[in-house]
Amino acid sequence: MSGAADTCELLKALRSGWWQLSELAVATGKDESTTRHWLHEMIKQGLVSSRIGERTARGGPNPNVYTLAPEWGGTAA
Repeated sequence: MSGAADTCELLKALRSGWWQLSELAVATGKDESTTRHWLHEMIKQGLVSSRIGERTARGGPNPNVYTLAPEWGGTAA
């Protein structure tokens, strides 16, 4: 991700609810590696909250889901 516009798009998406990494990558048009890097940096800065989500139909481990932290207008509870 590069530039303020890309960052704003990610923050707007995160403000709308809980997202899986793959969903955020598609919504922002970025690859999962870039999206993961930005999420981890935003978590360290306190902008983003994460939790374990519900298991998907595919099985396997429960995915992590992400949202904007409540202090920044997100839905994290």
